[in-house]
Amino acid sequence: MSRAVIREAIAELRRANLVYTQQGSGTYITATLPERPVFALSADQLDHHELRLIYEMRREVEAGAAALAAIHASQSQRRDIAVALDNLATNLALKKDSVRHDLALHQAIAIATGNHFFCDFIEFFYNRMSMAISTARHNSSRDAQLERIVQVEHQNIVESILNAEPEEARAAMRLHLSNAARRLGLKATASKEAT
Repeated sequence: MSRAVIREAIAELRRANLVYTQQGSGTYITATLPERPVFALSADQLDHHELRLIYEMRREVEAGAAALAAIHASQSQRRDIAVALDNLATNLALKKDSVRHDLALHQAIAIATGNHFFCDFIEFFYNRMSMAISTARHNSSRDAQLERIVQVEHQNIVESILNAEPEEARAAMRLHLSNAARRLGLKATASKEAT
């Protein structure tokens, strides 16, 4: 391997907080693991096409997660989902950045499925989901009515989960993510690729 390849690999490990470099001494493995998973998709190239693909994937995966959460969520997990929704509403009312709280709600739903692969999916997809949510939030923040609609969509998802209604939860999540894509002007897959 060339030195350039090794330097790039070390730089990537340093960005992931897996190693640190001491001038004149060398490169060392860090003692603690990073907060986010190392092997996650980056959000570097999030163009209109990528955003549409993200929403398509989220709609299919997260609709199933909402249905499973409605079936399997424990009482404490149901409380966590309700708290996440309240935190999101509070941040919206205070006009604070709500991306973190929006994502926390979706993570709480994934945890409540009882299937760790839904959590792993969100962890792996975290950067791109965060960018997608940020883009959608930025878009809806320009119109108070849109923000209210988005919050009602979240409330419908949560109510269905809390009431143990899996098909309603699935439909509410699909509707929410389909509407988010539509509000961003993202076209359905079939249009371009079918021709």
